[in-house]
Amino acid sequence: METRETTDWRSTDPSMRKRSTSIFHAVVDVNQIHKQGTALFIAATLLQRELIETTMPIQAAIILTILYASGAKSNDSVSSWTDDDYIKTMMYLGLDLFLEGIVFFFTVIILKQIYPRFSAIKIVAGLFRKHKVEFALLTFGSWSTVLLMQSTYSGMDMSLEFSWLDCYDHPNRTWVGGFDWDC
Repeated sequence: METRETTDWRSTDPSMRKRSTSIFHAVVDVNQIHKQGTALFIAATLLQRELIETTMPIQAAIILTILYASGAKSNDSVSSWTDDDYIKTMMYLGLDLFLEGIVFFFTVIILKQIYPRFSAIKIVAGLFRKHKVEFALLTFGSWSTVLLMQSTYSGMDMSLEFSWLDCYDHPNRTWVGGFDWDC
């Protein structure tokens, strides 16, 4: 009789019956959850790439403006620039920023059409909140490497002209700026 009461209690308790169906639905939804997780990963990667491509012209404009305004002769890129060269460069960077902004905008719109449950702003904000230190370190490291390669003091002449070797034996050799020497 004790067995029968236990069996009757289990079969009439609604929480026990509900538990089995919720587990069933959870198992059935595992594939759907896995697909949504994969889609979210792809969307996050796509948005991150587009965000980086959009912010790079801004970073380049800031760094080149600082180098040009300070008159840095040790940087090969800006050492021989005129005002027209600077304006032309800023126009190209502005055009690049505009085009990348359009691509980013359409990426967000298309992503919203494909996955209406995803919010591009929340995805980007979550990525930045979680990985802001990594983003900052990678940005700093990348720009440091690029600027090191452009610096006269590092000795790396990316044009492979090595113009200072032509002036090695000249007693009146003068450094003009960047990798340019006057013999």
